[in-house]
Amino acid sequence: MPESGYYNTDQAAEVLGVHRSRVLQLRREGKLTAYTRGEKGSKSRLYFKAEDLEYYKVHKDDPKPLAPLHPVGNEKDTA
Repeated sequence: MPESGYYNTDQAAEVLGVHRSRVLQLRREGKLTAYTRGEKGSKSRLYFKAEDLEYYKVHKDDPKPLAPLHPVGNEKDTA
């Protein structure tokens, strides 16, 4: 693990065993959170927490969570 606890995009891709474009896609999908040092503009470097990458590696194949249950009223059951 890097001393700072963060990986840049290329390092994150290596840790996950994917291409850097996949890391950026996971970020856009909200599956990974990116951090920056506050540089302005489109060229700012993105960093990913080591613990977030490890969590994703472990849980990437988990089934999608079910929608929350809602109370049933007095309507006729249709099932």
